[in-house]
Amino acid sequence: ISSNCKYLASASLDKTVRIWDVSSGWLALLGNKSLRILKGHLDHVTSLAFSPDSRLLISGSKDQTLRLWEVDSGQEIHLFSGHHHNVKCVAFSPDGEFLASGSWDESVRIWHIASQKHMKPSFIHSSYVNALAFTPDGQFLAAGGRDGLIFIWDVLSGKEIKKLHGHTNRINSLAFHPQSGELISADQDGVVRLWRL
Repeated sequence: ISSNCKYLASASLDKTVRIWDVSSGWLALLGNKSLRILKGHLDHVTSLAFSPDSRLLISGSKDQTLRLWEVDSGQEIHLFSGHHHNVKCVAFSPDGEFLASGSWDESVRIWHIASQKHMKPSFIHSSYVNALAFTPDGQFLAAGGRDGLIFIWDVLSGKEIKKLHGHTNRINSLAFHPQSGELISADQDGVVRLWRL
């Protein structure tokens, strides 16, 4: 859901992304057609994220790429490539300046949106990366993997800051509290953990 609560984006196995208007309420979705269908990926679309200002949408796919879209027009702005396996999760930094992508190639990449370039080095995880979340200040990035470990990375330096142990199965989702900065993680076993970093 976009931060302006106007749009809902959905990803599909049919290789497309659909954008829906939810500004008139959730019941308006029933029976309505999507506003736009975004085509370009060559395989299943696995992940989506709106930019903080709701103008852009990033999609990740099993085709190993990310595509950046303009929400209002549905136009593709840029194709990001470099991963060597499924792109499983994507995230915008809170200031909208950077993108993060996690892949089953066990890496996390940071992309600078304005220059459309990959910032080196890549962050190397210990297994498939399934979930990403930026801290509210955008300084750090959390990445959760199939092995149940959560890595905290410094975005600009690329240094590993912490490694969080506790989950015993695949991390499926991560989120930071917008004010306190506490991290919430959920795994395949149905366990949710709250971390004070």
